[in-house]
Amino acid sequence: MGYALGNNTDLNVSWRYLGLAYNNGSNRDTGFNTNMNGVELGLKLFF
Repeated sequence: MGYALGNNTDLNVSWRYLGLAYNNGSNRDTGFNTNMNGVELGLKLFF
């Protein structure tokens, strides 16, 4: 979602998700598994 604060400024809010899994196929799980998510806030300035 974005909102223009003026002619040269933009405010962005978004949700980001990253999932990563790894497994080498053995009986014992020696790979890794991670899931990250959260709010991302950004400010754009146009010159």
